[in-house]
Amino acid sequence: MDSIPLGLRHSMESGNCVLFVGAGIGHYVTGTDGKPGPDAVTLARELAERFKIPASSDHFDLSKISEVVQLRHGRAELETFLRKRLADLEPDEHLRWLFSLRWGAIFTTNYDNVIERAYELNPNPRQQPKSFSSTSDLLHINTPLDVPIYHLHGALFGQSQSNIIITQSDYATFKERRRMLFELLKRDFATSNVLYVGYSNNDPNWHMVHTEIESEFYPSKLPPAYRVAPGTDPLDAEILKSKGLETIDAKLNEFRQLAEPALKDLEDTATYLHRLAERVPSRLSEAYQNNPAATLRFLTSWIFVNQAPLHEAPNTEAFLKGDRANWGLIAQRQHFQRDIEDEIYDELLDYATSTTATPRSVILLGSAGYGMTTQLLSTAVRLVEEQAGPIYMHRPGTAFMEGDVEFAASIFPNERPIFIVDNAADFSSQNQFSGGNTPRPKNPCVLPAG
Repeated sequence: MDSIPLGLRHSMESGNCVLFVGAGIGHYVTGTDGKPGPDAVTLARELAERFKIPASSDHFDLSKISEVVQLRHGRAELETFLRKRLADLEPDEHLRWLFSLRWGAIFTTNYDNVIERAYELNPNPRQQPKSFSSTSDLLHINTPLDVPIYHLHGALFGQSQSNIIITQSDYATFKERRRMLFELLKRDFATSNVLYVGYSNNDPNWHMVHTEIESEFYPSKLPPAYRVAPGTDPLDAEILKSKGLETIDAKLNEFRQLAEPALKDLEDTATYLHRLAERVPSRLSEAYQNNPAATLRFLTSWIFVNQAPLHEAPNTEAFLKGDRANWGLIAQRQHFQRDIEDEIYDELLDYATSTTATPRSVILLGSAGYGMTTQLLSTAVRLVEEQAGPIYMHRPGTAFMEGDVEFAASIFPNERPIFIVDNAADFSSQNQFSGGNTPRPKNPCVLPAG
C-alpha cells in the first residue's frame, strides 16, 4: 500500500475520525526500566509468573488469570501489581504523533495513562484531553478544542478509586457499569469513521466490542472503518473488509510514513477561536494564532506575569486575615519584604542577562506560614518591572506538564523565560527537565519553593 485509503484520509483531515486504541500500542511505549509496555498476553503471562499460577504456555487469558489472582490473593494485590507494571510508561515518537492529530473522540480498553501522557508531552497540542472512565465522570466537552478519552474498561490512574474491568467476574457485569460510555461509543460508531490501532484480529477485547456494536446495528451497515495491524491473514482481511472494516497492513511507524505527508489539518472554527482569543494576553496573541489549543492549555496552568492584573485593587484586608496576596497588593508593595528577596532577585536577574545555555534552578525553602508564596509573587513582579524577560507563574492546584514548559520557552525565542513554581515538591517528577525521554526546553530558569 502506497498511501492510506482516501476515505480515512478525509476523515482524519476533518478531525471527525474516531480513534480506538488497544493494548497493542504497548510496543510503542517504554517503562522506567527500558522495557516495552505489555500487551494483554504479556500482562497475563507476567501475572501468572508473579503469582505462580500455572497456565498453558501457548495461551494466556488475562481475564481468567486475573480472576484466579483475585481469588487467591485479593483484589488489592491484583491492582497493586497492575499499577506498578503500568506506571510511568512513556510513549515513543510515533505514538506521540498519533495523538498530535485532531480526533472526534478516543476510545480505549487500556488501563494506563499513556494517551494522556502523550498529550502532556506535546508542546503544540491541537486539542486538550478530557478523560472519562465511568458514567459519573462525564462532563461537557468543549469542541473543537477538547478531545474526550473514554476508558471503556476503567483506569488505574487519575481516579479517586479503582474501577477497572479485568477479571471474568468484572466482564459479567461491565455493561451496566459502563452503560453511558457504551452509548456514546455506539453513537460515534453510527456517525463516524473509526480507526483501530493496537488490536489484532484475535484480540478478545476487540472482538467483544466490535461484535456487540455490529449486532446493535444489524441489518444496517456502519460507516467504513479501518484498522492498522501488521501481518493480518489475507483471508481474515477479506472477511473483515466484507463487513466494512479495511485492514492497513502496517506497523504504526509505517502507517505514519504513509499518513503524515498526506494529511492536512483543516481549521474551520475561526469564529469560535476568535472569541476565545479575548482571554489571551495581547503579547501571547501570535502564539495563540499559531496554536490556539496549546496556548489555552498553557494559560490554564500558568499566569503570564508580564500582563497580570497589577492594577487591580489590593486585597489588603483579606491578606491580613491569611488569604493569598493579589497582584495589586504586591505591585503596591503592601506586603512585608523579606531579607532574602534581594538575593533571589539578583540571582534571577543575573540569569536573565547572562549568555550561558545551561538551565538554572533556584530553590527557596521554608516552612508553611513563612510567607513563601508572597515572596515568590513579589520576586515575579520585580522581575517584570525590570523587564527581565517573560515571567510565568504556575497556578495553584493545576497540572504541571512538561509540554507546557517547552511550549512557553518557544514563544519568545530571543528572550530567556523564568518559570516560578510554588509548592514545587508536588511536581518533583515533572520539573526535572533533563530526565528520561522528555525534550529539554532551551534555557529555562525555574524558581520552586516548598
